[in-house]
Amino acid sequence: MDPVSRAALEYVCKISSPGAPAVADVDEFKKEADASVSAATIKELALNGFIKLKYSDGENFCLEPQEKGTELILAARAEATQAAGSKKPTLSSDAKKTFLYGFLGGILGGALALILAAAVYLIIKLV
Repeated sequence: MDPVSRAALEYVCKISSPGAPAVADVDEFKKEADASVSAATIKELALNGFIKLKYSDGENFCLEPQEKGTELILAARAEATQAAGSKKPTLSSDAKKTFLYGFLGGILGGALALILAAAVYLIIKLV
């Protein structure tokens, strides 16, 4: 589906719901959805089963979204949300170096504490 038709379908889903038709004219579609929406775009959506066109005089339309149209819009929104949420944060080179130095410092400090504890234990044991 082209972007103009998708914008028109989103506008139809915004102003009405299945079972509750709404009236709109081409100027509203151009203002709210996309400037290149035409009567042919709206009729094409109706022919493809995305919307139900109850009345049309060429400029004014009484229409409601069909299940096929609402599912398409909901799937597109879910896909956009999933794509936006799937970006993983990455560490910069400085952050990686900082982590590495902290990790190695922790290992070195733990080793020194272990050696000191062993030395104290041996001194106490020998005396």
